[in-house]
Amino acid sequence: MIAEAYTAAHGLMAGTGLLFIVVGSLLLIPFEASQWSISAEWYLSFIKLLLSAASVIGAFAIFMVYKVLRAHEKTCHWRDSG
Repeated sequence: MIAEAYTAAHGLMAGTGLLFIVVGSLLLIPFEASQWSISAEWYLSFIKLLLSAASVIGAFAIFMVYKVLRAHEKTCHWRDSG
């Protein structure tokens, strides 16, 4: 998110970062949780937590891109002091 502010990527870094967070988190625990002695209920709650965290980060990234685009549309009006 910080690098996004200093580059002209227009949300590309935030989008790929969000994708990598989701994919990386899914790779932490295999889909067949029974071989790791993990209950199916815990695994589903982990997936829900992962998706909700990714949704919050994604919503923040979309909000920031929206605000940056709105700031670029506005013109700056300087008032002469003299």
